[in-house]
Amino acid sequence: MTSLINLYDGKVFYPPNNSTLGHAALVLPKMEGMDRNIGEWKVIETTQSLEDQVGRFMDIYGASVTSTISSAIPDEGINKLADAILTTLSHDQKSTIYAFGNGGSYAIGRHFTLSLEHRLRNGRFGIRIQNGGDVHSLQHDAEYFGYNSIFVNVLERGGADSSDLAILLSGSGNSENIVDAANYCRDKGVPYFALTGSDEGKLSGSGHTPIVTLPDQQMGEDAMQVLLHLAMECSTYKITTGGEGFEEFKADYLSQLQSGLDKVSPAYLLGLSESVTHAFLAGKGVYVLSPEGDGASISAEHTAHNLNWDAVYEIENAPKRFVYSTPTMSDYGGTANDRVMKGFASVQQLEKASEGDLLILFAHNLGSSSVQNTLAKAKEQGMEIYVIAGTIPDDLDCADVEYVSLGTDDP
Repeated sequence: MTSLINLYDGKVFYPPNNSTLGHAALVLPKMEGMDRNIGEWKVIETTQSLEDQVGRFMDIYGASVTSTISSAIPDEGINKLADAILTTLSHDQKSTIYAFGNGGSYAIGRHFTLSLEHRLRNGRFGIRIQNGGDVHSLQHDAEYFGYNSIFVNVLERGGADSSDLAILLSGSGNSENIVDAANYCRDKGVPYFALTGSDEGKLSGSGHTPIVTLPDQQMGEDAMQVLLHLAMECSTYKITTGGEGFEEFKADYLSQLQSGLDKVSPAYLLGLSESVTHAFLAGKGVYVLSPEGDGASISAEHTAHNLNWDAVYEIENAPKRFVYSTPTMSDYGGTANDRVMKGFASVQQLEKASEGDLLILFAHNLGSSSVQNTLAKAKEQGMEIYVIAGTIPDDLDCADVEYVSLGTDDP
């Protein structure tokens, strides 16, 4: 059996499929500044099973994300971000928190603001959130003013000032529209934090900039999402406890995160990876849905984006991908307003699915009506089904579904 070892800081990465180098790269991590060709990798022989190799990769991935947060990012940085969030929320004029990013970074920012809206909305705080507007307004600004201007335009229209807070996300640290937003904030006195995955990007020396340096872009994105979520949780913790015992709080948080990752078996991930690869090569549809909405729906949309773009980035003659996720607002509003059934927007998405297509479903509770209605439609269409759920009722029939339970109400 042939595996690939990358000589980056002693870390080992294995492909999930050894049929050909190109197909294996479909779910190989991308290394910054490194081409995905045989010249950049050392080919060795190993007696490890493919499942063992995937398990090794999972161990490295999880450890890289959690260790970056636990040791590479100083507690001072997390506390400063948490304090900035609280300061912004406590202003009498109900200030705005802006969170901007492109691609996967947008999804990370939106996930963060959704969590803020749910956790900190009460009689004490008023929250105004701005993630950059909808795709229609962004397209207009990009067309007439240039794509680099889109976030600056949002800040200008919102009258952003010293009572607000901007959180700017860029994996490379060189996204021009993010750099321009940072410059605008600096010039106008708008407090901001910039999260980047590179210590060489243009953002690395600007403002408060936690730098998440990992060899893989996807690891870096996940670490940034954990960092933002931890800062949000820290804000809630400071409200209820005054901030005492933060070290123990952070350790417990990261322990819970690792516990959730440990519940995903190598066999499950290997099976899902092979199913995605097969769907791509066979021209089948891949649907990534979360009928209950909220952060899980953002994660589903983020995953669909990664499958459609990052998974085959720099692969020559990559297969066509047919990846579907969150419905448009028009479709969702129309179907939800008619109130045909819970989860109908996701059910409608599956109307165009064919036998042999793949459904990747994210769920808070696998037993919810929205999820069960979606699963029923997927089975009716003859789809292959993989589920990642927070909780699964003990008496639920999970026949014909590959699933993993993370054992938490807040997946």
